[in-house]
Amino acid sequence: MHVEFAHYFPEIAKAQTRSLSFSQNNPYGFPGGIYLLKDLYCVDRGCDCKSVYISVVNEQGESLAMINYGWAPLKFYIRWLRGDEQMAKLFKGPSLEGAMTRQSAYAPKFLKIFKDIIKKDKAYENRLKSHYALVKDIIG
Repeated sequence: MHVEFAHYFPEIAKAQTRSLSFSQNNPYGFPGGIYLLKDLYCVDRGCDCKSVYISVVNEQGESLAMINYGWAPLKFYIRWLRGDEQMAKLFKGPSLEGAMTRQSAYAPKFLKIFKDIIKKDKAYENRLKSHYALVKDIIG
């Protein structure tokens, strides 16, 4: 089960949740507005998946994309999944695979944006890892 970071740390989430703002005439064809990138983490005490789900939510609270992002090396996921290399490739890096939710038509575009963010913004990636560690610490 995955739970929003804000559930455990609302004040940190309020200050650190990434947002995207688009004008009406943007190159992606999104409706103009603000979109939040809410991070969700596995709360299974026995799991050390080293991954996060990013729920892209519009101003009405509707989830438009659920992005899975695993930051560990591929070898970690192969070992974690007991040798299942094909499944491990779904966990490594950003993808829409493995998300247990219906994706909107905008999901592939949000995935591309997220890939660009992760590639360029190491502070954001480190923040996600830090949030992961905080959640894992609080659940024991």
